[in-house]
Amino acid sequence: MSNRNVAAGLTVLGFRENLDILMQEFRKNAENDYITSLNQQGIDPTTISDKQWRDEVQQRYTMSPKSDIQCIIKKLPDIEWTAPKQDLVDGALFFYLGVTARVNVRRCLREAQTHKEFQKYPALMQSLQESAAFIEKYARTLIGVAKVKSIAVYDNSGAGFRGRNYTKIDSANFHFFEHPLSLDFIKTLPVIINGPTVYSLVGDKSKRIVNELKKTNTLPEWLDNMTFGDTNFSHINAQNWLTTLPQTSIVIDSSVSSSPEQLLRYHFFNYLIKAIADENTPIVEEASHWINNKLSGYSDYVLQINGTWVPFEAKVNVNSERDILEQIKKYTLSESFLMGSDDRIKPTRVVMPKHRICLLGDQHGIYLTVNSQFIDCASDRPLWPRTSLSKALLRDIQKRVAQYL
Repeated sequence: MSNRNVAAGLTVLGFRENLDILMQEFRKNAENDYITSLNQQGIDPTTISDKQWRDEVQQRYTMSPKSDIQCIIKKLPDIEWTAPKQDLVDGALFFYLGVTARVNVRRCLREAQTHKEFQKYPALMQSLQESAAFIEKYARTLIGVAKVKSIAVYDNSGAGFRGRNYTKIDSANFHFFEHPLSLDFIKTLPVIINGPTVYSLVGDKSKRIVNELKKTNTLPEWLDNMTFGDTNFSHINAQNWLTTLPQTSIVIDSSVSSSPEQLLRYHFFNYLIKAIADENTPIVEEASHWINNKLSGYSDYVLQINGTWVPFEAKVNVNSERDILEQIKKYTLSESFLMGSDDRIKPTRVVMPKHRICLLGDQHGIYLTVNSQFIDCASDRPLWPRTSLSKALLRDIQKRVAQYL
């Protein structure tokens, strides 16, 4: 893969202020663990009885509780973490362990000495003590880094603090520094650490961190080879996308990024979906679709147009997709899709309409399909070209879709 400029961010790790909030974190991670287990087995969570759901989550909560920090320590796969909103795909997210974590974990340890639930379930105390030992050793240092795998999504289901923009990281390959960087160095960047939060490492901050780490650490090859700078499409934002994208030369493939679809979603489709969806309606990302209680696939988005749910699939080049019309049947023929809640409790099932519409998007434009057939377009000829984007074109998308609902 050829090098491209990438960005980096810094997330500050904290710890929950008291045991009540910490137990909520333990339970949230137990729920996430159970959902992950069900997804790996291809089981629809809504088919699980409420009793079985409670029992399974409770067992994970009492037998193997994990704080957010432990999820990183144990390098659990598929973790989402709070991050800056900017495009960090293929870039780096650095982790700094703040001093407030030490203050809070000590408070939790004192509370735990007389807390009934921590006496009843020894695994809770063991987990807290493990987190405390790690924090005491590494507080006020930059402890590690992860490669970023996805765009940031506004949500409340990942790990971290005081943020609602979560990104997927390569947590299974989280890299701990043999010699973490001190707060004194972080201040020279300058970055002013003020509680658990996130920072964009603009300018040469990322390069300076890497150069300093090299002096005493062996870095992973992927970090050592990163080229930090303004990203290819950093000039595109929520205010100018509609006028800028038609004039922007976009050529994205696997030679540019390991996640080309993520780049398009961040710089194009996220804006487009919000613009054509009914006002003040939810937009579901990575929606799982189900047929006869069996997972049929994941659509990139499901949005409401004229009060009806419509799937949207994002591709880099529709024309290069194998059996694209067969792919979208996973969504258009599905009986339902799942909508998660902010706190990742048991998801709810939403009935999928029978209109058989699916919108497709790639770097060339937007395509309309109905009953797995292209309507007034072809795989190499979008109905609405990106180069013709305008407010009138957005209205036409809404109007044309509504005709088939």
